[in-house]
Amino acid sequence: MRRTLVAAVMLTFLAVGFYGFNSWLPTLLVDHGLSASQSLTYTSILSLAAVPGALFAWLFIDRWERRRMLWIIESIVAVLMLVFGFTNSAVVLVASGLLITLLLQTGTAFVFTYLPEIFPTRLRGTGTGFVNGIGRIAGFGSGFLIAGVYAGLGYAAVFIVTAGAMALMGMTVGVFGERTTNRSLEQIATTTDPTEDVQARKAAGRTDEAVSPA
Repeated sequence: MRRTLVAAVMLTFLAVGFYGFNSWLPTLLVDHGLSASQSLTYTSILSLAAVPGALFAWLFIDRWERRRMLWIIESIVAVLMLVFGFTNSAVVLVASGLLITLLLQTGTAFVFTYLPEIFPTRLRGTGTGFVNGIGRIAGFGSGFLIAGVYAGLGYAAVFIVTAGAMALMGMTVGVFGERTTNRSLEQIATTTDPTEDVQARKAAGRTDEAVSPA
């Protein structure tokens, strides 16, 4: 139950931050003073970072603990969103936007590798599908949320909200998520901390076996 709740909250915040940024970007850039054609040009340029962003995850997705990396990645994205929202420099706007797009795709690769790992085999499809459904509902609702923030508080407030959502998403998985990297699915399904694996092995007289690091 705790794992399902953590995953649902994580995907809810991810949807608000991800779709709030990507879906509203052309409109927000026009409000920031760009013409419609300039806004679409900027958006097209930023979208180029999506492919290398997804490939970037390949370099370290199996090397370092996934929940910690998600926390780091989403925290960086949150800071970059604030930079993007408050800068008046076209160079900084494009640079921060490219990094946001790149890291959002990197984080997505981590998320959809991490999610199936935290559910036991018999519930993997059901659990992953359920929390994904929650995330999709949040994505639908985020459109109304961002519209309300934009109409009531303006351009910069949107980026404060999306940055806050990404920061909370990273913190949720980083603090409350399960450790999965270099642990077998059996260990993940039955324990919540690698130290419990050691205790279980000692109780079973299997202290001579190596324990996978977290």
